[in-house]
Amino acid sequence: ALSAPRGARAQSGGWGRVSLFLNAGQSRPEGGGESLTSNEAVGTLTFRSPEQEANGLEYAFDGRGATYGVGGEDRQNRFSLWDAWVGGRFANGSVGVRVGQQWITELGGLGSVGGALVEVRPRAGKGKKRKLRPRFGLFGGLEPKGWEAGWVSGVKKGGAYVALDGDGGQRHVLGFVTIRNEGLTERSVLSTTNFFTIGRKVFFYVAGEYDVTAPG
Repeated sequence: ALSAPRGARAQSGGWGRVSLFLNAGQSRPEGGGESLTSNEAVGTLTFRSPEQEANGLEYAFDGRGATYGVGGEDRQNRFSLWDAWVGGRFANGSVGVRVGQQWITELGGLGSVGGALVEVRPRAGKGKKRKLRPRFGLFGGLEPKGWEAGWVSGVKKGGAYVALDGDGGQRHVLGFVTIRNEGLTERSVLSTTNFFTIGRKVFFYVAGEYDVTAPG
């Protein structure tokens, strides 16, 4: 795990994780016959840079690869990709840009996109402390495939969101996402995600979607 240097202000530490799962087995049919062997290897790699409050580079990668070997049966090797983007903060941290495969968590299940994101957040004046800090985001690109790397042919996605962030992970987001497939509007959706707490022991997460245009 990687952490921010001591003395870094308003910056969470970056981190990384690598995991490897191996499995092997052998089965023999009742009454004799040739035994069957199977094996699989699954690896995951995740790393993320510190979240910058001022100017600086940001990046993230989150992927999973799996290979299988089964006696008498072929299973397709698979590589899944959720995050593979690079970007940064500019104008003293008030403007953020990301390019690449990314999952915009503010939009819940609709937030996966292969493209670009631009986010603006007002600067906090000296000595001023906001209870809720606003952010505005605009994005567009291609629709990623669900379980493997790559994008769905002919499908494009775009949208925007406004978010309010507070202490203790509090967040309220209103978003809009439109998905078009070869000129047809597949979905146009208003979404909301909210996380807030009562004290230190009660936590609420609320999410909702409203289809502005009925699914195509």
